[in-house]
Amino acid sequence: MEVLEGVLNFTHIQNSGAAFGLFEGYGRLFVPVAIIIAAACIYMLKKGHINGKLLETGIALYAGGAIGNAVDRILFNQVTDFIDFSFREGIPNLADYALIFGVVLIFIDATILEALKKRKTADQN
Repeated sequence: MEVLEGVLNFTHIQNSGAAFGLFEGYGRLFVPVAIIIAAACIYMLKKGHINGKLLETGIALYAGGAIGNAVDRILFNQVTDFIDFSFREGIPNLADYALIFGVVLIFIDATILEALKKRKTADQN
């Protein structure tokens, strides 16, 4: 279904592998990894090891995306991909985008914000 002409279509694809159809038929192998990562994220949040809205948002997006895809893999042995941007390869789903944006936010917090915090601390000393 065309949503925005020449930009965005909803295209129904069943993916039994990982991102971009890699490891076709082995998607369920990623379920335990997703559960472990999500549980570790929740544990770290509860213990207060994750501080700051940006990092918390990144962790939440990452864990949510992992859990979303894991549920589909458990129930259907595949995920449904449908977000088809004309200007890029691959057709992901919302959980895939949550994973991607979560990783980006975690990376920004771990690199840029940490560097700024260290710089601020060094300037104060």
